Amino acid sequence: TFKYTRTVHTPSENMRRLMYQHHYKNDIYAISNGVSPFFQKMDVEKPTELKDKFVILMTGRLSGEKRQDLIIKAVGHSKYNDKIQLIFCGQGPRLKEYQRLSKKYLKNPAIFKFVKQAEIRDIINYSDLYIHASDIESEAIACIEAFTCGKVPIISDSKLSATNYFSLSNHCLFKAGDYMDLKDKIEYFMEHPEEVKELSKKYIEYGKTFSLYDK
Repeated sequence: TFKYTRTVHTPSENMRRLMYQHHYKNDIYAISNGVSPFFQKMDVEKPTELKDKFVILMTGRLSGEKRQDLIIKAVGHSKYNDKIQLIFCGQGPRLKEYQRLSKKYLKNPAIFKFVKQAEIRDIINYSDLYIHASDIESEAIACIEAFTCGKVPIISDSKLSATNYFSLSNHCLFKAGDYMDLKDKIEYFMEHPEEVKELSKKYIEYGKTFSLYDK
């Protein structure tokens, strides 16, 4: 059907590049799907039970290509295992597997929950770090929502993931499939809070370029 279409829209530059690599001849334009202005930095207190924890969040379907398993193993091998609380917002076929993995590796078993938009905004804002570990991603609106709220992301450098284009620092990328490299990046940001604050400001400004409303 593409041969009858002059212009094709992809949600990311990465998808545009992949289409050209597969010999599509159309005019292809990368245009983000954008993020709602509902997502913004807010002062949200951590729940009482999480006040002494470093909260790491990933949102998205609990499936193989999203690689939540890497995050669990990375934290499980970290010297800060006992200080970290993982939150996975989403549902999917790997839920029970990830729950078992969580109990095996983590001092604080991960929290798995499926929440409405208002609650996910609160969770993003009280989290300390966001991770997007997916091997395959066309754009990852969830990651954009997170850094629009000022969360510094750690992102897989997978060639099949468009999300790695969102990296504003070498410390924001980890080697795809390598949970030990992810562990190192997590520990780096835990040990450099001032750098997190500076990157957070940059990400808030960067996030404005994805806003759905005309400024």
